Amino acid sequence: MLHRFLPFLILLVQANAGPIYTVTNLGTLGGSSSTAYGISNTGYVAGVSANTAQSPTAFVHDSVALANLGALSGAAQSQANGVNDSGQVAGTAYANGRASATVWSNGAATTLGTLGGSDSYATAINNAGQVAGGASTAGGQGRAFLSTNGAMQDLGAIVGGDWSSAYGISNSGSVAGYRANSAGRFSGFLWNPATGASLIPTLGGASSYAFGVNDAGQVVGHASTASGYLHAYRFDAGAITDLGTLGGASSFAYGINGAGEVVGYSWVNGGWQTHAFVWLNGVMLDLNGLIDSSLGWELTEAYGINDSGQIVGSGVLNGEIRAFRLDPDSATVGVSGIETVANPEPATWGMAAGGLLLIWLSRRRRHS
Repeated sequence: MLHRFLPFLILLVQANAGPIYTVTNLGTLGGSSSTAYGISNTGYVAGVSANTAQSPTAFVHDSVALANLGALSGAAQSQANGVNDSGQVAGTAYANGRASATVWSNGAATTLGTLGGSDSYATAINNAGQVAGGASTAGGQGRAFLSTNGAMQDLGAIVGGDWSSAYGISNSGSVAGYRANSAGRFSGFLWNPATGASLIPTLGGASSYAFGVNDAGQVVGHASTASGYLHAYRFDAGAITDLGTLGGASSFAYGINGAGEVVGYSWVNGGWQTHAFVWLNGVMLDLNGLIDSSLGWELTEAYGINDSGQIVGSGVLNGEIRAFRLDPDSATVGVSGIETVANPEPATWGMAAGGLLLIWLSRRRRHS
């Protein structure tokens, strides 16, 4: 696959004659903004867009156009968070003051119910149609859940916690999320159907958060450092790796693919401005340095990456927030993957190398 040559490009090239990714503007449902949160290996993209009434509405993009999923559920507002290879979408529909975990499939919307309480939120779906998320209990507590064939399983408070929610799921049914304890500290977790839950360590600080997991059991999220700032991490076989930042104090990871490549966003320029990143072979790269700068994009957040290296998220284009999809550029990478950069020309590669409804994965976690 072409994206597998990207780490070699990074190592071989200190200057670049062209962009590494092409950018597709996924558009909107008639409103002023959109954001993409998930992408399947077959290229389906799920997210949220403002509609003509500027109301947040779930969408799926099939590589051709956006489809309005909110209309299928009849909800006033909705958001799609995950999508599998069959095009099944998991998200949340909001109606009559309640949030309902919802799966959109084959032109129909199905609500998953709750754990006895009033609300539920779906955040991820795997190729078997299992859904992960969070739901309230009869006692008003928040609990992570795994829904299989319409049956919602309470994953519990997770290792001494009082509250939990799930945000990522692998094809084998492993679930990633985080829980809070009575002291108000958050800990990321990985739940496995065979062994139960284990906690993700921090990077020297008090808390950790988990948002994505791949089929190898690698987990991504962000954790606090000794300084108190959050850094993106990858957790693998008991070891946690600090992915660093793009020059700012904090970074945040949300998506991981089968190769262990990670996407998210980081503060830059010493401030709170964010840029989307991809982490490849130990290097965090600003995605803005890997696209054609003349297109006018500022890629601010990345949330999903598939096994082909396609990346989705949101950025600013002509002053408006737009969902994007990045595709590894075959014209730039070339037939052999490295032939077009065998004799690089001096350029600007050094810089490149050097919502309303985000529910429990809302933007507040960015500044936790």
